[in-house]
Amino acid sequence: MLLGLIVAIAIILIMLSVAASKEAFTLRREREEESIHRANQYVRAIQLYYKKLGHYPATIEQLENSNNIRFLRKRYIDPLTGKPDYRLIAVGQNQTTVKGFFGEPLAGIAGQGLGSVAGMASTGMSGASGSTSLGGQSSLGSAAGIGEHSATSFGGSAGGPFMGVGSSANGNSILTPNEQNSYQTWEFLYDPRIELLKLAATLNGNSGMGGGGIGQSPGSMGQPPAGFGQSPNGFGQSQGGLGQAQGNAGQTQPPPNGTNQPPSP
Repeated sequence: MLLGLIVAIAIILIMLSVAASKEAFTLRREREEESIHRANQYVRAIQLYYKKLGHYPATIEQLENSNNIRFLRKRYIDPLTGKPDYRLIAVGQNQTTVKGFFGEPLAGIAGQGLGSVAGMASTGMSGASGSTSLGGQSSLGSAAGIGEHSATSFGGSAGGPFMGVGSSANGNSILTPNEQNSYQTWEFLYDPRIELLKLAATLNGNSGMGGGGIGQSPGSMGQPPAGFGQSPNGFGQSQGGLGQAQGNAGQTQPPPNGTNQPPSP
C-alpha cells in the first residue's frame, strides 16, 4: 500500500515537472514574440522619422517629439528584461543586415548605394522620367550617413544617429529573428534601401504589365481574327471558282451536228 502511494506521487511529480517545463517554454516564447513586436514599433518610428525628415534620429526624444510630430507612441518595455531598455544601434554599427526580397541581404542587392537600385528601376522603365530622377540620387553612404558615425551606447542615446534597436537581454533565444539565436545579436533595423527595392519592384512590375506590355497584347490578340478573316476570303475564292464552274455549266452546248446554224424551218 505504501509502495503504491510512493509510486503514484512520483508519477504525479514527473507529470507536473513536464507540464511546468512546457508552460515555461510557452511563456518564454510569448515574451520573445512580444519583445520582437515592440522592437518593430521602434523600427516603424525610425522609418516614419526618416521618411519625414530625410535622416536618422539621434535620440529617443526626437522620435517622441520632432517639430511637434510624435513618431513613437511610447517607450516600450522589453518583456525579456522588464525595463524600457532597448539598446540603440548606431548607424554603421549594425552586425546584421536587413533582408530584401527572397531573403537576400540588401548589401548584396544594392551594394553600390541608391544608384544601383535606381538602375534596377530604370532597366524596367527605360526612358521614364521617374527612373531618371531616381538614378540621379546620391549613393546610400552619403544619403543615409552609413559609416559616418561610429559611437554607440545602450539606453536613451546612441551617441549619434541610430538605425534600429536590439534587446538588452542575455542568453540564447527560442525564436531566431534575422537568423540570430541569441538576444545579444538581435537587431531590428530600418534601411531606406528597402523602400527603393519596393519602388524598383513596382516600376518593373508596371513596365512588365503596362505600356508596351499591354499595348502588344491586343495586337497579338488581334492577329488571330486577322488570320481568321483570311479564311472567308479563301472560302470566297472557292465560291468564286465554284461560280465559274456553274457559269461553264450554264453555257449552251453545241448541237450534235457540230454547227451553230439554227435549224431550217
